[in-house]
Amino acid sequence: MEWDEFVDWMAYYRIHPFGEENLHAARALAMFYNANRGKGKPEMSAEDFTIEAKDKQENVGAKVLAAFGQIKSMADGKDHLNR
Repeated sequence: MEWDEFVDWMAYYRIHPFGEENLHAARALAMFYNANRGKGKPEMSAEDFTIEAKDKQENVGAKVLAAFGQIKSMADGKDHLNR
């Protein structure tokens, strides 16, 4: 990348910061997961669903799959709260 292009990207970033899109999706996923988690399941934060969390915590994928498993159980009419 040429210096001029780099400066252009820096200027663009000041006007339209990019890279936060993942955080918005992570907040929605955390809210949905926490509203539908099973009894005794730990609460999760938005950070648990971010791409950066992969470096901190290797089982984020398993948690996301578990959350979608709960969604599927709800769609199938099963008791998702384990009451």
